[in-house]
Amino acid sequence: MKTKLRDFIDFKRINLLLEGFNKTTGFVTAILDLEGNVLSKSGWRQICTEFHRVNPETAKKCTISDTELAGKMAEGEKYHFYKCLNGLVDVAVPIIINDEHVAN
Repeated sequence: MKTKLRDFIDFKRINLLLEGFNKTTGFVTAILDLEGNVLSKSGWRQICTEFHRVNPETAKKCTISDTELAGKMAEGEKYHFYKCLNGLVDVAVPIIINDEHVAN
């Protein structure tokens, strides 16, 4: 049976943690499932949230980029740098629970 990340993580608490991390370090963060769905995020740039991910043409590129990162993690990479199809740089690391890769 495939593990669902939502079964293990309280995203209200994770959101607070990610927001604090962003305010402290300036790093933009997110947790995405393996299908590229954004489960949690903090500090994302307006160009990403208010244009790329809402404009149908650029949103398709976001999905491709997100799933590209997920695919690299599924191949067993410990981390992966990637310039998204909209020109921004993403870095991904796998989230593994009970030896199962469930998100990035």
